[in-house]
Amino acid sequence: MNIRMMAAAALGAALFVWTVASVGMATLASQINQLGIMLPLVLTLAAVRFALQAAGWRIAMGSSPRPTMAQTLRAVGGGAGAGYTTWGTFSSDAVNVVFVCDD
Repeated sequence: MNIRMMAAAALGAALFVWTVASVGMATLASQINQLGIMLPLVLTLAAVRFALQAAGWRIAMGSSPRPTMAQTLRAVGGGAGAGYTTWGTFSSDAVNVVFVCDD
């Protein structure tokens, strides 16, 4: 794992902790409880969406050494997280590119 990935993981963890702290555990627990049986369905649909988006990225890349599916999944997931916590598409697309670029 290179330094860029470790920094991104640390930043992601810090943003997650900040989000949980600002919303509050009681609120999160209540909302998860309200979702009930739908939570696994929602998580499955989100996973399928990310997988299809990553596959689409791979198809769209015309270069012969395409990133692996794992690399594109990481890029799409990281980009989505950045977009949710910062400036939307502006930051998510930039994070996608950073994750799939060679060092």
